[in-house]
Order: sequence, then structure tokens, then C-alpha cells
Amino acid sequence: MSLEFNTLIPKDKFDFERVNELKKLDAEMIKPIIPQLFEWIQDINWPIAREIAQILIKCNEETLPHIREILLGDDYDWKYFCKRMTKNE
Repeated sequence: MSLEFNTLIPKDKFDFERVNELKKLDAEMIKPIIPQLFEWIQDINWPIAREIAQILIKCNEETLPHIREILLGDDYDWKYFCKRMTKNE
């Protein structure tokens, strides 16, 4: 199966259609777009943010370099949301 990875990335904060497609994929298939998915948790108040966070959680170790990069950055809100995403709530 050939996937166009850019077709999996949500186009806006209400793009639940793509989020639902992402939920059907395993972590290995999502791996190429993990950096773009992290952008959707910059504001956890965006409608798709929490569901994207759940998708990222299932990617487990593949997300660690991206989490590290966010935590070393200057966007304090993104850091907060990233830390919150990794907690079991």
C-alpha cells in the first residue's frame, strides 16, 4: 500500500476526517509525519489536539526526539501541553 503522507496531516484544527484516518494506522505508518503532528498540540484547546496527542502516545519511543526538541525550545505553552500529553490523565 502506497501512502501519500501529506494527505494524512490535518489541514486545519477541525480536520477530524484525517484524525480518524490516522487512528486506523499503526505507529510505523505514522512515523514519517510525527513532527507535523506535534504542531497540532501546540495549543491543546484546538479541537483535534487531544486526539492527535493520543495518536502520538501510541507512537511511544518515536516521539522522544521530538519531545526533547520541544522541551529545549522557547515555547512554554507547547512545553506545558507536551508534558501534559505524556501524563496519564
